[in-house]
Amino acid sequence: MAGLKVLHTADIHLGRPFSFLPGPAARAHRDRLRRTFSRLIDRANDEGFDLLVIAGDLFDSGRPDQDTVGFAAAQLRRLQAPAVLLPGNHDRPDPRSGYPYAELAARCPTARVFLRPEPEAFPFPDLDLVVYGRAGAPDPQTSPLAGFEQRPGFSFHVVVAHGSYAIPGRTDPTRFPIREEDLVASFADYVALGDWHSCRMVREARPAAWYSGAPEPLKCGEVGAGFFLEVVLDGSPGRVQVRPREIGEAKARADELDLSGLSGVDEIHAALAARRDPTLLLEVRLKGLRRPGLVIDPEELESQYGPEFLALRIIDESGPAPADIPAVPETTVLGAFIRLMNRRLAEAGTEEERRIRQEALQLGVALLSGLEVRL
Repeated sequence: MAGLKVLHTADIHLGRPFSFLPGPAARAHRDRLRRTFSRLIDRANDEGFDLLVIAGDLFDSGRPDQDTVGFAAAQLRRLQAPAVLLPGNHDRPDPRSGYPYAELAARCPTARVFLRPEPEAFPFPDLDLVVYGRAGAPDPQTSPLAGFEQRPGFSFHVVVAHGSYAIPGRTDPTRFPIREEDLVASFADYVALGDWHSCRMVREARPAAWYSGAPEPLKCGEVGAGFFLEVVLDGSPGRVQVRPREIGEAKARADELDLSGLSGVDEIHAALAARRDPTLLLEVRLKGLRRPGLVIDPEELESQYGPEFLALRIIDESGPAPADIPAVPETTVLGAFIRLMNRRLAEAGTEEERRIRQEALQLGVALLSGLEVRL
């Protein structure tokens, strides 16, 4: 066979409640996930993909309602190519029934579903392909890539896995870890990964390994969501071309806003107003050293500007500018307050305690100095 074109997606999370959104916005975003999944099926049909791979968390839970299962089944029945589905950590199958994936397998004749924790292999003779996977494992320390044996006589080998990649020197996940040595040892041409919601390559050399990311962002700041992967196995062993393709309606962004040198809260309001977008899930981290009198209330900012976005999260990591704390005699009320708060700062046991006490010092200095304080 000359080559194969595979559509790789994951982490769709149909039925997610989106409890951080108000009711109408939550319902609208759940509907958005459905529309995007339907568009994925359209892309697979219209662009002649040979196989659809869903690398976990098609559903947000292992017990989605029947309407959600029925919607997923109806979409998969529209698919003109075969599909392979792997449960994820959110929708791992019930040990007794495999619900809801067992129901999908029964209702969608062209869908193959990994239901057992033991390694399985699905051969597709017409595609000269074998797809390997396992629905979790009895021990969460087990790598999702462990235990597979290569089927002889096929040109293409794809492993589907749902777990967290151990970034060398940075992270070491405790549940279903995917480590570099596991990838290096794999016989696969391509490893289709799910669990991370950002589209990302983790290995370029054979086997190529990618996270497709979630096709729609699921929370604020989820940068890199909104894609699927077009994976071309071009007929030569180990030759894989991977191209991220945009699919999502919503967007996610994570911004930083430096408060150093800002004269007032009006500049923060202007910065948020300039970013307003009803399709954006925005996370803003406030950084820098702010002058006394510039006091931030993240919840108030979220309440005021949240309706201008799909979702808004404000994280205040700024602090008071030490140079702006005045030097005054300790015999004054202001001087006594500064002395007391500096002692409390020195006694802070955690970074969170220190941040809160810095806030109290800044606010107290501003008020005792007669400054106007705006939240």
